[in-house]
Amino acid sequence: MEEINQPAPAGKFLVDSYEDWARAEGVPVHTGASVDMLKAAVKPWARFGVNGAFVHLDGRDDFLSVMVIELPPNSGSASHQHLYEQLCYVLEGNGTTEFEAPDGHTQVIAWGPKSLFAIPLNVRHQHFNASGSQPLLGHRAPSTRHGDQVDQTAWRRQRVLLQKRIELRPTE
Repeated sequence: MEEINQPAPAGKFLVDSYEDWARAEGVPVHTGASVDMLKAAVKPWARFGVNGAFVHLDGRDDFLSVMVIELPPNSGSASHQHLYEQLCYVLEGNGTTEFEAPDGHTQVIAWGPKSLFAIPLNVRHQHFNASGSQPLLGHRAPSTRHGDQVDQTAWRRQRVLLQKRIELRPTE
């Protein structure tokens, strides 16, 4: 009979599969007690069709993953969806985000510098840079890197604010 509680193989103890995945995405991973996201280096990120980077602040533990994205002028991200809610904060630039409901109808919101909005759970969406000359720079923070909610009250508040601004239900 094989022993169940065997020691982990060398080099495989305390493996962080999320960190491995983030590094394999091919974009910079910035770390530290603070990061100036306006100056953070970004690289092309094929998954989202943008330039981007991860920002992993000290002490974030397993609760928060922040991504910086940059859209060149007159461009859009790849259409995508997530298994988690996500907050977006626009650092600079102007643009729109198009949401697609399960029935195929779409809703568009416009945003600019210092805008904060939430992407609902599992909703297909795409970001667009409306500027003809200025790159868009924003950051996205999934509720947690594991898809759980950290502060349910704050997320409910964001969801209510978002639902007041856009309706993802078909109009009759």
